[in-house]
Amino acid sequence: MTSLLIYFLLAYGISNIIVFANGPFHIFIKMHSFFKEHMPMMEEMTSCFICLPTWVGFFLSALNTLLFPTIAFTPMMMVGLPMEYWYLTIFFDGLITSGGCWLMNTIQEALERTNSNG
Repeated sequence: MTSLLIYFLLAYGISNIIVFANGPFHIFIKMHSFFKEHMPMMEEMTSCFICLPTWVGFFLSALNTLLFPTIAFTPMMMVGLPMEYWYLTIFFDGLITSGGCWLMNTIQEALERTNSNG
């Protein structure tokens, strides 16, 4: 359970930084501006808190499945999906990461609204 919480906090942190942070030297602002001008689909993906965590989940799962298969740190690897179904592991990890990060973001926004009204 603790490993799962750490995984979702990691994915949420990565996604939150890319979507909302300015970054050192305004690197994320520059990245969003570049994407907006040259690659609108990438700008849309890196500005969406449902889209981006899906890709973060795919990336973390690919790292886990392909580079560190003996250490289960993504949800589907924790469940023990057989390695011959690596493509399903990566796909389902992306989906569950998106849902978990979206839920965490929704809770955070609700708490922020509650605190600003009270």
